[in-house]
Amino acid sequence: MCGALVQLLLCFQVLFYSCCAELVKQKDVPAILFSHKLSPGMLKYQENYESAMSLPSKSFDIIAEELLRKCNSDAIIFVNQPGLCKLDFEEFEDEFKFLRKYIKVSSTSLKFEKVSGLHQNTFQNLIDITSKECNIDRFMTLRGNNTDDFEPYIDTNKRIIVINYPPLPENDYDLRRKHIMDYDLYLRTILAQIPSPYQTVIYTSLERSLVPKEDVMNNIEVFPGLFEDLAEEEKNDRLKDEPPAPLNKFRTLYPGMSTKYISIFDSGFLEQNGQLLKAIFTSLVGYIIYQTILYVREPKKSRPNDKHPKRKSPEKPVTKTEKKAESCEAEKKRD
Repeated sequence: MCGALVQLLLCFQVLFYSCCAELVKQKDVPAILFSHKLSPGMLKYQENYESAMSLPSKSFDIIAEELLRKCNSDAIIFVNQPGLCKLDFEEFEDEFKFLRKYIKVSSTSLKFEKVSGLHQNTFQNLIDITSKECNIDRFMTLRGNNTDDFEPYIDTNKRIIVINYPPLPENDYDLRRKHIMDYDLYLRTILAQIPSPYQTVIYTSLERSLVPKEDVMNNIEVFPGLFEDLAEEEKNDRLKDEPPAPLNKFRTLYPGMSTKYISIFDSGFLEQNGQLLKAIFTSLVGYIIYQTILYVREPKKSRPNDKHPKRKSPEKPVTKTEKKAESCEAEKKRD
């Protein structure tokens, strides 16, 4: 039953955009400003604004300039979404998934449902002021439907990034829904690649277009749940106002050498290591006895002292005369 009602509601919305909705010229555009870090003094502009009020472009410029002059971000992102209207934030709230997430975690966030008089040079004027006040000399312009335009970087230099989306479809509900979803994912892809979370974003439309008559006639708020109970507090400060945890009592890792000398005749040493000393002494005596027995049982020839035996004296050579005398004596004995 619930599924059928959802399908019926979607069909009604499609018909409303395609044939039943009367398109009129847009008089003013919505604008959202948010910063990851706290920008003190900005909340008063939200408290003094009513969603039915139309904020002149000069007032918007003053508010945007004050936010940008804080210079508390490493990346300033200007987002131009032509054709954006208040009704989009109501009809396609789920499709703005990542935009809502970034607004929710921001310490400073402002929204203005009706800003009149914005023009093509609005961003350029703010960029000139920001680059001068915050000493930013690196710029990047992206087409909102091409992720290849963005060149990832890892340095800490501040940058100004401008995202220009193509105009949203006017008469096709499903196609408009898909474009908003794709552009929201693109925004998340770019912001996620910036190496610093300290970012300031201005999200609006610099071009007025045809919108459903309901957007002009009805008082529609932009993400009302995100802008309730706002307070000037730093949401992303890791250093909390809490007392420091008690430190452990200091002690040295290595206490140093003992001043007491260890002696084998110390009574305490003998008591603690008596069995070990006995074992060492017994092993030493046994080893000496064993080596003595082996030495006694070895033959004299293999003893170390008999390595160089006495040499025999060489025989004197026999002369020829002696040989003749010996041969004569041998013949006489034969006769």
